[in-house]
Amino acid sequence: MDEQKLNRLVQALYDASNRGLVAGTVGAPVDMSNALLSILGLGSAKPVMGSDWLGDQMEKYKMVSPNRYPMAENLMMSLGLPAGSRYK
Repeated sequence: MDEQKLNRLVQALYDASNRGLVAGTVGAPVDMSNALLSILGLGSAKPVMGSDWLGDQMEKYKMVSPNRYPMAENLMMSLGLPAGSRYK
């Protein structure tokens, strides 16, 4: 594997872990509340402190690239939620 491909792979894993694991775990309570509010017609597309909003802020401050990797982000999110709920 050449250096350019390796750098892209590392960047993709870094982006997916930040958006999926960090933003997904931290933003999960807001996302769940927003889902319940959406049933009543009061939800929003990107609630403040939700996972998408946090991901946008990370991108704004150059913590992640603008590229999205939905499958990898969802995998990271599925790893983070059970780990975070283990410690009460």
